[in-house]
Amino acid sequence: MRLPRPLYRRHLGWLLGHSFLLIAHEGRTTGARHETVAMAAAWDRATHEVVVCSVWGASTEWIRNLRAHPALEIRIGRDCFVPEQRFLSENEAAAVFTEFRRRHPLRLRCFAAVLGWGDLRPETAMRSFVRSRPFVAFRPRGTEAPPGSQYLEDR
Repeated sequence: MRLPRPLYRRHLGWLLGHSFLLIAHEGRTTGARHETVAMAAAWDRATHEVVVCSVWGASTEWIRNLRAHPALEIRIGRDCFVPEQRFLSENEAAAVFTEFRRRHPLRLRCFAAVLGWGDLRPETAMRSFVRSRPFVAFRPRGTEAPPGSQYLEDR
């Protein structure tokens, strides 16, 4: 997951399309700028809202930093913006996960196998996964939340 960072630093993030993004965030104790690369679980082309999942869980440093301070900057594809962020509810995260699973079944199976997640196709396994891993949505500051977005509907 560190490979995309040099591409973004060289202004070549567009080579990654909208699959990976760079999240700049502030250290909760030091105040220093940190950068994390994450895979986009959902991308709304119309509103430029992107959703990521902390696959390592709620205790990762970048999630803890985002809970203390909002993200400083998001870079995805050719876009760079100061974001508004919000943590998704379980139902919103489940909707994002379900759509990701539908659109990228091979990618999900590969990640699940490599990271030892097991079979995430059953509803109970998927719910357990999203319950234990934060999903965060970022959109350009000052824009409206995407009305009626499939993954933001409370199901």
